[in-house]
Amino acid sequence: MLAYCAAVFQNCGNYKSFGDTKFVPECDSDSFKQIVRSCENYEIHKDLIETILEKIEKEVYTEEEPFSRIGFRDENNGTTSYYSSNVTKADAKLIDEWCQELKISPLNTRLFKTDDKVCQLLVINIIHLC
Repeated sequence: MLAYCAAVFQNCGNYKSFGDTKFVPECDSDSFKQIVRSCENYEIHKDLIETILEKIEKEVYTEEEPFSRIGFRDENNGTTSYYSSNVTKADAKLIDEWCQELKISPLNTRLFKTDDKVCQLLVINIIHLC
């Protein structure tokens, strides 16, 4: 479990930074949940943590499509944490071009499509403290 957590932090997700291949914990889902529930803050944030565990379990453990590869659902039946599942490759290209005009790096953003004509772009500001 420690190796899995370290790999998630190192790769900013559960896909290797090279080759975009997925990795999963070496323990089963019940053991994973038991470890999370043993944390000191679990009792303080129990409802929130249970909600998160329920939402991520499939994505953490499933190695079949669309969870097995990074990409767009409309292009290669993939998945990505940069975009919501309903964002198409064309949507991403359009927003990427707009970001370039504004000098916003799309690598520091997350895009969520709320309906056919509305997108929400989150800009992640990373601060390094020395």
